[in-house]
Amino acid sequence: MSPTTPNIQEWLANTSFEDLFLRAEEHADLDQPEARASLQQIAGSLDASPKLRVLAHELLIESGASADPSLVELYCLTLPDTFFHNAWGMPGGYVERLGKTLIGFGRDALPCLARFFRDKRSLGYFGSEEPTLSEAMKYRVSDLAAYLASLIAGVPYHDDPDPAKRDIQINRLLGELNITR
Repeated sequence: MSPTTPNIQEWLANTSFEDLFLRAEEHADLDQPEARASLQQIAGSLDASPKLRVLAHELLIESGASADPSLVELYCLTLPDTFFHNAWGMPGGYVERLGKTLIGFGRDALPCLARFFRDKRSLGYFGSEEPTLSEAMKYRVSDLAAYLASLIAGVPYHDDPDPAKRDIQINRLLGELNITR
């Protein structure tokens, strides 16, 4: 169920990425000019949470707006633990909606992704296969950040089952990209 325009921020605060984009909820009211203006206000608001701002921005993109590259840092802030990582993709496997948006920001996303190249927090997935694969591979935020960065830079990503070998690749990628964390 989509909200009435005055309640968009409250509605977004009480929903999830999965409800909005994976369960195909109806967003017809969000095509109205007032709703789009509210979404733009939320996406640009420094007072709203990063998660709320990203959800608003993704709804704007869904309604035909272009991605706003000024939000690249905001997307990076939400990468580690704001959303299930299904919304980003699986290292070496696939890229989903949030990952596609971040990749679409191009090379501007590389510095913020590089800040996560040493982040060893586990990735969180839901579903029947993703949690098992992620646990077996011991995927970490660093792996997803490096995978997305490699796609932006157009360099191969080798999804080695050994996290230590992936760390060697991540260090090499950092050197090749010549970006600072």
